[in-house]
Amino acid sequence: MEYNKVVAIPEQRARRRMDSGDRSEVLAVAERLMTASNNEVVTYDDLSRAAGCDVRDTRRWIVLRAIKLISKTSGVVFANERGVGYRRLDSETGVKHAGEKAIKRTRSAARHGRQNLQHAVQHANDVSPSEQRYANQRLAALGLVEHLTRLRRSERCRMKHPNRWTIWLDSERY
Repeated sequence: MEYNKVVAIPEQRARRRMDSGDRSEVLAVAERLMTASNNEVVTYDDLSRAAGCDVRDTRRWIVLRAIKLISKTSGVVFANERGVGYRRLDSETGVKHAGEKAIKRTRSAARHGRQNLQHAVQHANDVSPSEQRYANQRLAALGLVEHLTRLRRSERCRMKHPNRWTIWLDSERY
């Protein structure tokens, strides 16, 4: 009797060992996304047909990898249409969308990190002075990132609504 024999499961033998960016499902979804014209929405049903599986729940990574691959190779930007699919954006709108999304995520990450660190510092009793100084430096850096990203948003708000901006500034002074 052989106890050390490895038995291969048929599913494991059929699966190709490739980088996730090179899998056939990812390439099929990327091809479907590239065939979309500007401002066309590619629905989740179309993407699921291209991938051969449902891409809404556990296989969402297939669409995300395909979008990342397209962005890296050709610079095309897609925006999520909630519950529908992905919209291919033209160049000008794509650049604006990518920048605003990055600023929003940066601000959100800085805010959550600052809050988490602040709570940890408040409840820590046995922190050395050097570690306390290091934590305060990080709090200041995260607060600065949060402030700088918020400033850009408020400038856009001021341009859109000049009357509201002056009223808002006056109310903050008091």
